[in-house]
Amino acid sequence: MIQLTTIAFDIETTGFEANDELTVIGFDSTVSSRVFLNIDGTPPQADLAARLNDTLETPVQLSLHDSEQELLNELATFVTSTLIQRDAKLVAYNGERWNGGFDLPFLRTRLCTHGLEWPLGTLPYVDVMDVFETRFNTSEDTEWRLRGTNRRRIERTGSIHRQ
Repeated sequence: MIQLTTIAFDIETTGFEANDELTVIGFDSTVSSRVFLNIDGTPPQADLAARLNDTLETPVQLSLHDSEQELLNELATFVTSTLIQRDAKLVAYNGERWNGGFDLPFLRTRLCTHGLEWPLGTLPYVDVMDVFETRFNTSEDTEWRLRGTNRRRIERTGSIHRQ
């Protein structure tokens, strides 16, 4: 069995609507990190990359892009030249699940907006949101599930009143 290298994946955006844009795409592994930053024509502080590398334990390769289109083009090049060539899997929190998610659907939308192909191909992917929600108390709903209590049944009997 092949052991896949775990690479954490996350994005940041200007909002949650289809016409909002990507501002950051990041990949992180135990040996290094890669961050794509959409500066939208506004130069960042001159020492940003140096400050990142001084703060973090693993080296960060930071690339600055004047537009979302440029960022996505560079992302595609990175994925096809680096990630697809490795025995790796992407891991995210709420990136994409059977009933929703955010990061990968948003990325797909922005790629389609710019007429670009999906660069991640068949790269294996794991979403850890369900694991965290069922093992840790991340919400009131999770607390009820962990206790083995049927919340709807309790609400019907009048023990809990929703506002």
